[in-house]
Amino acid sequence: MEWISITGSWQYLQGSSDQPGLWNNQPAQGSLPVPQTAHLSGLLARHTTTTNRCWFAVWRGFGALVVPTVGIPTVAMTHRPMVLLTGPLTAATTSLEHPPWDQRASLWWPEDRAWCVATDVDLMTTYVGGSQACINALTADDRLEAIPVQADQRITWDSDSINPTPPRTAH
Repeated sequence: MEWISITGSWQYLQGSSDQPGLWNNQPAQGSLPVPQTAHLSGLLARHTTTTNRCWFAVWRGFGALVVPTVGIPTVAMTHRPMVLLTGPLTAATTSLEHPPWDQRASLWWPEDRAWCVATDVDLMTTYVGGSQACINALTADDRLEAIPVQADQRITWDSDSINPTPPRTAH
């Protein structure tokens, strides 16, 4: 499902309006919120043997990063070069930008590569790749809004296969 389709209007994109009683804020874009990150990392810890050594990548283009962007390893991503950091799994909740901004790693995975978490800077959705047992644990957890998707699932504004995409209207 895509935000524009489930809200029924383009006016709710980028937090330009709310729907009181239903939601007052759109989901965070580009960074998984701390409570969900903490819970997710706790679940994922059960599916790796290397919780003390994980990798974290954050887009070098964020303007208020607290980590250096020159002279440290990077991950070459088309249009999104990322700074590569390492630390324990518990570091997944750490904001990598100076306040008041709040930005966690866009990509994170354990040393044993048992799973990988990805939140694109332009999306409201986080994806996790892992074993079937890992994905089953995530989708069965009541505290996460998680569904299994296929590797070829499109993630564009018009890819909602459940709710119709509303027409764009001039405001």
